[in-house]
This record gives sequence, C-alpha cells and structure tokens, in this order.
Amino acid sequence: MDALDSKHTLAIGDVLSFRIVEDDENPKQMVVTDSGDLEVPYIGRFPAENKTCKQLARELKAALEKEYYYQATVIIAVDVMAKSRGKVYLVGPVRMPGPQELPSDEVLTLSKAILRAGGFTDFADRHNVKITRPGAPAKATR
Repeated sequence: MDALDSKHTLAIGDVLSFRIVEDDENPKQMVVTDSGDLEVPYIGRFPAENKTCKQLARELKAALEKEYYYQATVIIAVDVMAKSRGKVYLVGPVRMPGPQELPSDEVLTLSKAILRAGGFTDFADRHNVKITRPGAPAKATR
C-alpha cells in the first residue's frame, strides 16, 4: 500500500482500477460518481472524492476487514483523470463573462481565469476584484 499514489486527490469523473489481491481477480474499473462516491463490491457506496488513492485504500481495507475478509490487500490506481474539476463563473467587466472550466491537470488562479476570459474591459476597476464562494462573505483582492 505504500506504493499507492498519495498526491492526486480523487475528483468526480475519475476512472479508477480497484483490486483486492486476495480475490485473485482482474482489477475492476470504477468511476467516481457525481455524488463523489464509488460503488465498491461487498460494501456498496463509499465516499472517495477529495481522498488520495492511498487514503481510500486504507479506508476500504478497514471496512472490508470488519465483515468480509480476515486480511484484505486493496490496490487502487487512477486510470483516467477527470478533465474538469468543476467551474468558476466570471461576471462583470471581462471580455467574455461566463463559466470557466477548472482543469484537473493544472492550478487555475484568478489571474489565469481573467486572462482566459479575454482580460478586463476598458472600464474595469482592476484594483477592486471580488471573489465570492457559497456560504462565505465576498472578499476583495488587490
């Protein structure tokens, strides 16, 4: 289990290979569902979003060993990363307001999002940009 990925956090749409070594079966492909869960044999729905393969394997091992296995060696690997981790919405004086995809293979900063939207318009107040998140107060950045 120490060789499993401990850096990439799983996201909705990621395709994984799942295998229990003691079963002597080929790996099963599973997809992280829109609710952030995996449909795991024996267990059913199991939360996977925002966990690494290593964390998920440890949790699944513990769950499987409670009722189904004396010892379970769980191997999980990411076959295909989701292309997008969601969207952010740009509104206001940018050239192309609207949704921007959050790519899974890079960090999208506020500056990059504004540049992808064509940059600021001529009348934009570049020193008064606000970021809003659900359930959080708006913050002005400079």
